[in-house]
Amino acid sequence: MTEPTSTRRSKVEQALKSLAKLPLVDGFSNLLAGLGYQSDKTTDLGSTPAEFVGNLQKFSKGSRGLDARKAALKDWTSCALLFQLTNDEIPSLMLGQQSFSIGGGLLNQQIESFVFLGIELKGEDWSRTALATITRELNRQFPMPAIVLFRYAGKFSLAVIDRRSHKRDATRDVLTDRISIIKDVRLDKPHSAHVHIVGLEKVPQ
Repeated sequence: MTEPTSTRRSKVEQALKSLAKLPLVDGFSNLLAGLGYQSDKTTDLGSTPAEFVGNLQKFSKGSRGLDARKAALKDWTSCALLFQLTNDEIPSLMLGQQSFSIGGGLLNQQIESFVFLGIELKGEDWSRTALATITRELNRQFPMPAIVLFRYAGKFSLAVIDRRSHKRDATRDVLTDRISIIKDVRLDKPHSAHVHIVGLEKVPQ
């Protein structure tokens, strides 16, 4: 049985308020659970930029490593791979049920899934283009879509890039120019925040 919209909205609001105080993984996991997304499929890629990038190479299916400049790596203060959500888990989550899990490890070969990444950034203001560029660079490292959650200066943003199937290789996805961003939700007043969803945004390649 699905929970009432008002109940979910209250959970999300409380999770946003606590996000400013909790450790990165706990805060973002609580927020995603409030939105109805949770899974025990995860792996520890490290909480520092150096650890994260080093361990990411084990799972990367891209043709090159992470570009530190495009990813704004010098401005990361902490980071984590939160979890992976596979297609077989989504129907039960939509019904408000506990999903059946086959284990806690990351399935790095399963492209029909999503991974959720959390990043804390230095600085007060981040433009949509800057967040989108980070998101694109991170998505180049994964065979499946990577949804990126950002925390900085008492604000929360989330970015999702559009992908399509490769025309000649059904086992691969291709990144498009479309990135959607929920940007600068104030964690102290999430109920009054103006959430702006950016669609079809062109981002430099």
